[in-house]
Amino acid sequence: MNTFQIDQLIPLFVQVVGAIILGVVCFQIIRNVMEWRRNNRAPIEKYVAKLVTKRTHVFGQEMARTNYYVTFEWNGQRTEFRVRAQDYAALAEGDKGTVTFQGTRFLSFERL
Repeated sequence: MNTFQIDQLIPLFVQVVGAIILGVVCFQIIRNVMEWRRNNRAPIEKYVAKLVTKRTHVFGQEMARTNYYVTFEWNGQRTEFRVRAQDYAALAEGDKGTVTFQGTRFLSFERL
């Protein structure tokens, strides 16, 4: 006779899946806190830059969510920042001005 019954495997499966989900959530929280701390410790930087591209990322099924991204170029270097919807709407590709950021955190853009 088999020692494991199906009714013994289901609770084990639920526990394993729950542990994996909890692990992923904890990992993401820790990663976000670490990035927040790194950004707070980074110096505030300003560069005269050109906005070279804008993009969005839409995800979700019933409640769609959109992330907004802009890419600036200065001194031959390109950097992409995640921005708020109102900042995204106020910026246009080709804009030139001063971009201000702290680590990976976009702070502002002032046109020249």
